[in-house]
Amino acid sequence: MASKKDVAAILALLSAAYPRFTLTENTVATYYLFLKDLGSNDLQIAAKRCASTQEFFPTVYELRQAVAETMREIQRLPGTYEAWDEVVHFPKDGFFSRVVEEKLEGNKTQLVIEKCPVIWSHPLVEKVAHQMGWPAFPDLENLGVDRAHFFRAYEYALDAALRDCVQLPEVKDYVDRSRVPEIQARIDQLVEKWKP
Repeated sequence: MASKKDVAAILALLSAAYPRFTLTENTVATYYLFLKDLGSNDLQIAAKRCASTQEFFPTVYELRQAVAETMREIQRLPGTYEAWDEVVHFPKDGFFSRVVEEKLEGNKTQLVIEKCPVIWSHPLVEKVAHQMGWPAFPDLENLGVDRAHFFRAYEYALDAALRDCVQLPEVKDYVDRSRVPEIQARIDQLVEKWKP
C-alpha cells in the first residue's frame, strides 16, 4: 500500500511533468484517499504511463486505469481477437495430438500419438469460451454471429476483471455488505447449474 509520502512524491513527479498543473496539499490529500490501497510501485508505473501518453495531468480514475492496464499486461490477458483465434482453433475434443517417437528394446522405435489436453492462454479465455458453449461453440455455419457474441462477452468479462482489480476496497466492502443473501444464494445456484 502506498503511503501519503509515496503518493505526494508521485504527484510531485507528475506535477513536474505537467508544468501547467499546480499541485496543492488538498490535491495530495484527495489523491491519497483514493489511491492508498494501491502499491507504490504500481502507482509509479501508472504515473509514468500517464505522463508519457496523456496531454493533461491524470485524474484518480486515469491513474487507476493505468494500474489496471499494467496488471493486464503483467497477467498477459489476451486481446479480444487473440482470444477468439484461440477458441476457433482449439481442437473440439479438447486435446492436441502430437506424434512422439518411443524407443523400444534394442534400436527399435515406434511412433505413438500422444494426446495432451488443451491449455488455455488465460483462465478468462477458458471461462468465456465455456460460457459460450465450447467445444460446440462456435458453429461454423454462424461464425460471424458467434464471433460478435464472443467479442461482446469477452470484452465484458475483461472489463469486469480490470474493474475488479482497481475497485476501491470501500466500494467492494459496501457492495458485499449490501447484497441480499437470498438473491445471492439464487445467483450462486444458477452459476453452479450452468458450470461446464
